[in-house]
Amino acid sequence: MGPLPVFVFLHGGGFKLGNEWSNDRQMRELADHWGGAVLSADYLHAPEHAFPAAVDEVAAVLRWLHDEGHAWALDTTQIAVGGVSAGASVGFGAAVRLGPQAWLKAAVGIVGAFNFDTTCKSMRLYGNGELYPPSSQIQSMLEDYAPNPRDRDDPSVDLLRANAADLPVTFLAAAEYDVFRDASAAMAARLAEAGRLHAFKIYPGMAHLFFGFSREVDRAAKCVADIAEFLREAFPNP
Repeated sequence: MGPLPVFVFLHGGGFKLGNEWSNDRQMRELADHWGGAVLSADYLHAPEHAFPAAVDEVAAVLRWLHDEGHAWALDTTQIAVGGVSAGASVGFGAAVRLGPQAWLKAAVGIVGAFNFDTTCKSMRLYGNGELYPPSSQIQSMLEDYAPNPRDRDDPSVDLLRANAADLPVTFLAAAEYDVFRDASAAMAARLAEAGRLHAFKIYPGMAHLFFGFSREVDRAAKCVADIAEFLREAFPNP
């Protein structure tokens, strides 16, 4: 077997909580479905480590994999990055910081916190506290992650400000009943306009935390399978 393409996954947790084990089941399932290597990574957490610490750390991880991953039998020319919720924001932010790289060929965003607009429709519909996260927590989450107000317009924080043409081909997954659904839809529109969108799927009946329940919830398992199919297409020879 030759070197394997690698997907670097970043957990959620509002930029504050979680670790590399948070989605261990889903990453094992993904590796099994796909056939490539999956690297689940932690990153510096707010509020102790404010922006840009996390995105710079993940960008450094990606560069290191490109430079040294051959020692782990990884194909350093075929790297993908992505994550769930805040992890999607950090992963895409790292891709923005890196700029276009021939070796960074794919991205995956699951219920991504790509933007923090609390006035959008999905925030108003699903942010009343009956579902997680409530919209009342979004501003404080952003303030802890990016305490300097000037940083909140940085395209590595507000991904809707990024040049989508500089991002790799992307698969986006959103939950129907999620405050961040509209942020994913807006991100998908920008990526599609730039020719960087592989697919955008809204999983019916799902809420923000659905991805972590792939053992119990069929649509969470389907999301894992959909990501694996995307990675097989992005990297056809694992």
